[in-house]
Amino acid sequence: MIRKIDLQLQPFLRNITERLKKKFMDKGVSLELFCDDDLAVSADPDKLSQIIINLLSNALKATEKNGRVWVRALRSGDKISIEVGDTGCA
Repeated sequence: MIRKIDLQLQPFLRNITERLKKKFMDKGVSLELFCDDDLAVSADPDKLSQIIINLLSNALKATEKNGRVWVRALRSGDKISIEVGDTGCA
């Protein structure tokens, strides 16, 4: 069942990246967050968290030591997107 609530993305994403930061540090991969303070979405926090964690885990697996992984939340018109990117292999 989906349980949508209003989420402020900056603290929501920061919480996720802080929880995973040690795994990234242990592998020698930097984890960065780019998100404006005013971005908000209506979403199921458990489902969205699981999606972001899965994408970050995949990015970590694909990224070598000294690489970078990032989470970026962007507004484009009336839409907000969240992307996870990395410097790992394609």
